[in-house]
Amino acid sequence: MTFLAPLMLLGSLAVAIPIILHFLYRSRFRRVPWAAMEFLRKSIEQTRRRLKFQEWLLLALRIMLLLLLALAFARPVSRSTANAGSSASDAVDAVFVFDTSYSMDAADGPMTRLERAKQAASTIIDHLPRDSTVQIIQSADRATLLGPKSPSQLGQARQIVNDLRATSLSTDHLPGLLEAEEALRLGQAANKELYLFSDMQALGFERQQSAVGEKLRSLSRLASVYLVRCGNRPLRNATVAGIQPQSGIPHAGERIGLAILVRNTTREPLANVSVTLEAAGQSDTQVLPVLGPGETRAVSLTARFDKPGLHRIRARLGSDDLSPDNAFDQVLLVRDQVRVLVVDGRPNERQPDKSSSFFLLHSLRPVPEIAWGKYPIQPRVVTPRQAAPALLADKDVCILNNVRLGSSTAEGEVLGPEFVDRLADFVRSGKGLLIFLGDQVNPMIYNQSLVQKHALLPSRLGDVVRLPNDKPVRLDPSTCDPQGYLAGFREEPLNRIGQVEVDQYVRLEQLADTAAILLRYSDGQPAVVRHRFGQGAVVLVTTSADTSWTVWPILPTFLPFVHVTLGHLLQEQTQAHNFVAGEIIRWYPLARQAGSAFTLIGPDGNRTVVNAEVVAGRPVVTVQETLYAGLYQLLPTAEEDVGSGQPSAAASGQPATPANGQQQGPASGPPKLSGLVPQAVPFAVVPDLRESENLESLSDGELDARLGFSPTHLTAGDDLSMFSGGQRLNWEWTRWLLAVVLLVALAEAVVAWLSGRATGS
Repeated sequence: MTFLAPLMLLGSLAVAIPIILHFLYRSRFRRVPWAAMEFLRKSIEQTRRRLKFQEWLLLALRIMLLLLLALAFARPVSRSTANAGSSASDAVDAVFVFDTSYSMDAADGPMTRLERAKQAASTIIDHLPRDSTVQIIQSADRATLLGPKSPSQLGQARQIVNDLRATSLSTDHLPGLLEAEEALRLGQAANKELYLFSDMQALGFERQQSAVGEKLRSLSRLASVYLVRCGNRPLRNATVAGIQPQSGIPHAGERIGLAILVRNTTREPLANVSVTLEAAGQSDTQVLPVLGPGETRAVSLTARFDKPGLHRIRARLGSDDLSPDNAFDQVLLVRDQVRVLVVDGRPNERQPDKSSSFFLLHSLRPVPEIAWGKYPIQPRVVTPRQAAPALLADKDVCILNNVRLGSSTAEGEVLGPEFVDRLADFVRSGKGLLIFLGDQVNPMIYNQSLVQKHALLPSRLGDVVRLPNDKPVRLDPSTCDPQGYLAGFREEPLNRIGQVEVDQYVRLEQLADTAAILLRYSDGQPAVVRHRFGQGAVVLVTTSADTSWTVWPILPTFLPFVHVTLGHLLQEQTQAHNFVAGEIIRWYPLARQAGSAFTLIGPDGNRTVVNAEVVAGRPVVTVQETLYAGLYQLLPTAEEDVGSGQPSAAASGQPATPANGQQQGPASGPPKLSGLVPQAVPFAVVPDLRESENLESLSDGELDARLGFSPTHLTAGDDLSMFSGGQRLNWEWTRWLLAVVLLVALAEAVVAWLSGRATGS
């Protein structure tokens, strides 16, 4: 037998009270010599023996009463041998933790895994003993206690279970277990049971492996732990891993190429994978005949946007076993013109074809000179001496091409520190920076200025590698990051970038944590590296943009590389509109909109009202819950007041600004959004793709090994009623002890009355 409240046994010390009272206040007789009464002695002795017996009986009853009270308050529990379904089972405090990550939305036979979990939970509720309680917790990488408000209302618990839906989040079981522990400790029943309904995906146990194992072991000492497996079938799944512009900058009126990154996340090859791009009311489809296990492919599709502004695009796959990751939304900014500042570190006015930027400029404007004025990309070329910080004010991207940094020198023009300081702010605010190296670059000075002082570069620069003319290195297209913006260069015809020979390049040292190598040389050294800096991005090319170090500028793949890189840097400016499920959306409207109400339209069409609150002197609209992938739209509530006659801020000709503080869209009004609510600010939310990286489920043995103990393993769909009594063996004796306490108290009262009556007579 065990006790749920063992400290209450200290109350048994109170038995000393009636013992002390017994000896202090027992009946006393004063001896009075009386010869005439001698014959009554025998009668008196009999009466005294009877009174003594009554006193000892009262003492025993009072001691027993106090001992029983102490035992009752300590809540003794014993182990029963009741069979399944036996009425001997006591009430249960049950806590259901439901894994609602999107892998639970996978098809498993005629129903999804989450539907199997709901069915199993309903069966368990039906077989709980009388007076049991249930609490429901929804958990992915965060946990929420859903109710019911009164845990004993099992009907409400069933309704909450029926209303559950999978989110777009990834799995982490620790938050749900922490919430479950708190709920279990508040329960009053002797029997406590924890049920984890999940597909037992490895990610949920590996993400915080030691903490999850320790918490489950701790919970096993508090409650019976049941792991309910909801689905065993291996999945066939492909996912959209991203969308990358591949034909340069999206311009209005032009058809642009977009690379749809498609990944097979399973161990089996997938056949006839259909990939569709939906944009501006059009669609373009391509079918992949075979997608190998774990393979990522870039599928090139095109779209045309007739008007500039923000547009919603969607990549969609054909059906498979896991549908939530088959759609990928993105907000894309289509422009009329792009303003680029090019700083040429070795200009040559007499012989322009000898300047460092000759080939770069022709790549930026690949049209006859007569058409330069109407071309969407408008570069302005300046020398380092002419590069004033004010020139960055209206530019979208800056390109440093073989530029010398440092103090003035007789060897050539030097870019001043004032411009470099302003350049750091320029990128931090959300703009783009592209750097080509060359013979004017001093690695030590670059490290001092752009690494140590401003952290603009993705890596420290090392020494210059000079190779023999007959043994150059080549760019290796197979090393293109399959998830990076250069993924399209892995496929025809852009993979001809592998023909590029390089005689000289700068070796990189100590890459920053935020750096990503997008392309390497054939010797394994980095050729193109990118990293985020504030709200913007920096791309570093370790060779030159002229023919002094490489033949790349005169080959066909240089032009698409420049345009794709420029498009990527510009695309970074739309990151304030693109999020992963679970991230918090923050939108900064105009200052005069502080306190204004906005309507949030969710992916399911539901509308909620949020207010613009002032934080750090700026109004900000915060959307905390982005549990589901899709398109979210913020609309000033005044826009929905039909006939109010009051124009909203969004219609007033001054668009709101994103988190980086940079205005989007033309000054004449906010950008129009294809297929969206007019005047709304769009935000695309995609699933947390960590969930799809490894869809393998752990076996019961693997779970036991990771957790360090053996919980009870169940499978949704089996007859879960078989354990509804057989494993609930705890029997609490408190109610019966209290009943005995009542009987003893009544007996003590009767004996005390009889004793007092006898004494009085």
